[in-house]
Amino acid sequence: MIGADYSDNDLKAVLADIADGKSLRESCRNRGFVRDTVEDAINARFAPQYARAKDDRAHKLAEEIITLADAPIREDADGRLDSAEVNQRRLQVDARKWIASKMLPKTYGDRTHTEHSGTLTLADLLSAPSTGTPPATTEGAPTMDNA
Repeated sequence: MIGADYSDNDLKAVLADIADGKSLRESCRNRGFVRDTVEDAINARFAPQYARAKDDRAHKLAEEIITLADAPIREDADGRLDSAEVNQRRLQVDARKWIASKMLPKTYGDRTHTEHSGTLTLADLLSAPSTGTPPATTEGAPTMDNA
């Protein structure tokens, strides 16, 4: 059996760490486990739970963004914000945004909008060479409705 060295409870503890925001690597290092063996065992025995734990981790990272953004920033002796802390906070927020967008792109990824303009008729498609790419048409070209 894959990962027989690790009990179900061991693997469930790793899954709980992941759901709580830790990486698989970090959880295994903290527990003294071999990461590749644990990952193989989790994939073999707890694949749905692993997928859910990774989703939970992405949500946790997104929640941390709000906490980081709302936390007060120290001021220096002159009453100005500590620029080093501001930059560190920005880096923490950006890193969490980036990883959450990669882990759950439909939820946290950038939305793209594709817009098509012009016309393409059935006749254009039928007369197109069989290259797999339809021919370009111009605006106002006759269509089946107005030909």
